Amino acid sequence: MLVNSNQTEGVNREDFNIWQVLTRVAPRSFLYKLKIVFNQPESRHKFVMDAMRWASQPDAPSYLGDIFLEFNNDLRFKRILQKIEFSSDFTPGVLEAFIHLSSPLSFNIPASTTFNDSVFVSINEETQYQEHEKIKNKLKVFISYASQDKPRVRELHQKLASDGVDPWLDETNLIPGQDWEIAIPKAIATADVVLICLSEISVNKEGYIQKEIKTILDRSFEHPDGEIYIIPVRLDSCELPRSLKKYQWVDWFGSKDEMERSYQKILRALRVRAYSLNRDFKDLE
Repeated sequence: MLVNSNQTEGVNREDFNIWQVLTRVAPRSFLYKLKIVFNQPESRHKFVMDAMRWASQPDAPSYLGDIFLEFNNDLRFKRILQKIEFSSDFTPGVLEAFIHLSSPLSFNIPASTTFNDSVFVSINEETQYQEHEKIKNKLKVFISYASQDKPRVRELHQKLASDGVDPWLDETNLIPGQDWEIAIPKAIATADVVLICLSEISVNKEGYIQKEIKTILDRSFEHPDGEIYIIPVRLDSCELPRSLKKYQWVDWFGSKDEMERSYQKILRALRVRAYSLNRDFKDLE
């Protein structure tokens, strides 16, 4: 689109030019995420800055490599990210201004927004930020397991809770009087990720655990391909059921060091899922 001089008056021209270059070379999926997934000023700004960190900083957090993996082969886009650098004036509000002026994504910007000293100020912006903070919640992780494996699963539940995740475990989350046949499927339906804990006992056991796994698999069809939703967790050297073999699993057994490495793999997957949902995860800070 053409941008006239009146529209850009007071805007940092150098930053604005950088933004226009970035949007011209950015892949469609990057722009789509910027529009649909990250739909608040602060989360959009963080997504752009994290992309620049991923491309230009060798010591960037490892989870960024997972998040931006799909862009790894787009060398042109990556080179641009490596070279560009916004000024200190490039704030979430300024990014909203740039999107309003030049975005090919047709963002819906409220009509009440105006320019003021090179910052895009919305009358409702402060309220939007406050509401965003209220509704932003932890990553919900449902833990599926057979009752015989409960001691091992408790330990995993405790570690996840201490690391900023909202893990759902029946003995912790079910309250007296609840109908567990209703509550458990509901918890599965609202979970962002499901950990299916498996052992020689559970994979060979008939009954509710098999029904629960079927419910989880049915729910997985509602998620896009490639999205992290099911993570099989082996509690011993059991063979995974055929229905779960397509998912990369993690082993939660062995020496203390081996289990810690496995746990870090679980956290790595949860970080990627949390980021994609713009969910709160303290390790993402």
